[in-house]
Amino acid sequence: MMLPDKILTNFQKNPRLRVLFFFDKEGAYQDEIRQMQLPNVRVIAFDGRWLYWKIELNREQQEKTFFYIRQDTPDTQEELLRFPLLDLLKANKELRLDDVAEFMDDYGLQPHQQPLVSCYKEELTKTPVLQVLQPVLNAANFEEKTVKQGLLSAFFDFNKIEDSTILLIRLLSYADPEKHKRLNNLFTRLRKNNLLDTLNQYIRQAFNTTIEGLRSDEITGLVRRLKYNAITQNLHASPADAYKELKITEAMCITYLNQLLETGLKHATLSKAFKETLRRQGVSINVDKIVATYGYDAAYEYLPDDLVWAIIQALVEQPSGQTNACLKALYLRITEEGNIQSVLTFLYHVSVVNMLIKEAGNMTCDTPEDCIERYVGVWHKIDFSYRKAVVAYWQIDFLHTPVEAQLNNIKQALEKAYFEFGYRLNDGWLKSLHGIGFDYKRIGCDKQFDFYANHIRPLQQKRAIIISDALRYEVATELVGELHKDDKNVSTLYYQLASIPSKTNVGMANLLPGETCSYEVDCISIDGDKTSTVEQREKVLRKYSPMSKSVHYETIIENDKQQNRALFKADVVYVYHNVIDKEGHHGTERNTFKAVRTAIEELSKLVKLILGGFGVSKVFVTSDHGFLYNDMEIAEADKNEIRDTEIIYSGVRHYITCNHHPVAFGYKMPLFMTSPYQEPYYVVIPDAINRFKKKGSRYRYAHGGGSLQELVVPVIESARKEERIPHKVVPALVDKNLTIVSNSFRFQLLQQTAISATEKECTVLIGLYDNEQLVSLEKRLRLDATSELPTDRVYTVQLALTARATKSVLKLKVVDEDDRYITYIEENVKNNTLVARDF
Repeated sequence: MMLPDKILTNFQKNPRLRVLFFFDKEGAYQDEIRQMQLPNVRVIAFDGRWLYWKIELNREQQEKTFFYIRQDTPDTQEELLRFPLLDLLKANKELRLDDVAEFMDDYGLQPHQQPLVSCYKEELTKTPVLQVLQPVLNAANFEEKTVKQGLLSAFFDFNKIEDSTILLIRLLSYADPEKHKRLNNLFTRLRKNNLLDTLNQYIRQAFNTTIEGLRSDEITGLVRRLKYNAITQNLHASPADAYKELKITEAMCITYLNQLLETGLKHATLSKAFKETLRRQGVSINVDKIVATYGYDAAYEYLPDDLVWAIIQALVEQPSGQTNACLKALYLRITEEGNIQSVLTFLYHVSVVNMLIKEAGNMTCDTPEDCIERYVGVWHKIDFSYRKAVVAYWQIDFLHTPVEAQLNNIKQALEKAYFEFGYRLNDGWLKSLHGIGFDYKRIGCDKQFDFYANHIRPLQQKRAIIISDALRYEVATELVGELHKDDKNVSTLYYQLASIPSKTNVGMANLLPGETCSYEVDCISIDGDKTSTVEQREKVLRKYSPMSKSVHYETIIENDKQQNRALFKADVVYVYHNVIDKEGHHGTERNTFKAVRTAIEELSKLVKLILGGFGVSKVFVTSDHGFLYNDMEIAEADKNEIRDTEIIYSGVRHYITCNHHPVAFGYKMPLFMTSPYQEPYYVVIPDAINRFKKKGSRYRYAHGGGSLQELVVPVIESARKEERIPHKVVPALVDKNLTIVSNSFRFQLLQQTAISATEKECTVLIGLYDNEQLVSLEKRLRLDATSELPTDRVYTVQLALTARATKSVLKLKVVDEDDRYITYIEENVKNNTLVARDF
């Protein structure tokens, strides 16, 4: 750049610059200066008049001046003090023709920083590098360590100085072949600027090795070391381990490696490329060999997808019952939704079904009451976990599941075990009923046909009754849990015994008041009025409570708030909800369990809506009948023939006849034994959970018979208090041997009890502390699990460290969000992350 250009550039770069000094002792530029003319800049050659120019150059409105002096630059302190125009020099700037000197002058750098500028002069003239180094381009911060880190950050295409962890994450992402061009450019700049040693310092921190040849395969080798050590860091190297030469034993390296992994997996902009590199380049670490060497139940720290699949592969090949502990641990750790979680959820609930069936034994009962109590106490949980297993199974993406064949075999075994459970359970149940002649009067429990007299008539306040078609007992247990998530809700679950046949028209009529009942197959009447439609049922209700209403669920959903307030001014409102039965009979039969989830969501919202805004003090949720569901083709051997010649009505689970003769298979009973109807009809049901052969019928979803799943129907009594219920569920640590090995600390909390009418959800704040200083992000966690299974009340918590904790022991605190003085957990945590930061 020519001298005039340099002068003008200085004034353009510094709009507030008034005087640009230029010292030239030898007079090399004297002639050029005398002839120089610059636009908007006055060119002055000093003529010896110090006082004059001191006054002239200090004038406020002076134009920009280039001031040429034939003497040496006053560099030393003594020279500066003797220079008459020192104040002007300090307030303005000196033009230096040497690039290094000019750079130092531009940024106010000191003489001792000149070697650093000279070393990286070429890079420091590049705009991207200057942008990255901008925060340290001053005398206080321009140091070798930060400059080198800034240069590396620029070489890695960052726009600010990043710490070594971030630099290494991007370096590893360059292992992918499509990024080798970037990698080669990086290697070229490292060689040119002698920065390989600096990069190797970072690499050695995490990997206990270095790269020497600047080859792409060396970066792939780092990816291999990362994956292998992240997985096996808790294990002693086995002589049979094919990768034992990669083992890192230095604790500080492992800590730094863990920090790198955690940051890479969660970084907002780098995680996608980082994960893809681990997936593609880490595949050379054969996880099948690792599992074969250390076992499926080893203490693996890092669980990439391919390792989880390898563990699952090993688990499903083991004999049933031997892998429950490992499966449970894996199920709790994999919290991210996806295909693996669906597979683990399926396997977990299969294991629960098998465990509960084993614990149930032979399921013989002395009395019908004994059968019912044991069913509502424990045995219904088998139905619950079976439902969860089936739902999870059909969420699995088998195109991307390496254990499809094994899962299919497990599913078939589940169906066989569950069918046999249902058969044995209900074989014993029906034998106990047969022992008392199916006489409901001899069974000491509430009957469905007494519902109105038992629950509705005695109440003086407004009440709503929601009747959800086919809401069986085990589903109601889950619904109660959802209701209890409302911290003002108090719900109690009862049961009552539905009539045989467990049909919609019978169950719906049973729930109405009445003095006299008559049964016809296509029409049931109460006090002479039909009960087939919602409108007809309202007519029956009004005979006993004139201000009664009867509506479909959809009416309430479609109404506006004003219309609903008017509706619920009635003393009694019956709301009819039909999701499960509708799907099972008329939708996609295999979606029955999906419809169950929809029903739970709709009902929980509906109960809260009614109690919260319409002046209703009590809501009941009940059902007309339950159902059987087996997610398989029902074998012909499990379908009984209908041989009676006097059939009035037939379904897959019962038929009605006038014939009183005994049947060879199944059970026959007078209709009046299990219902309020006195007509001379007989009900015939098949053995246990068998179906009757009926052309054009569905067999997976069925009801109408006498199984516990069909007859034990729920009654939920729900109210809402004005104030929050003060008692909350309490958290506990699953494992008290707590150690932090990376900048993300993972542990598990157990919600000790399910939320209920007396214990409500608890929101806690979780953090790591060094004395009273919070050194992690604070985690907010809602403890709102409703399951009776403890495993379903375990939460995996991860805390990201945000500050450098200086002590080897930190404190984990779990406090109540509403009142921080309530501390649920205060436990010491061993801190193995004391690695000094490089920036």
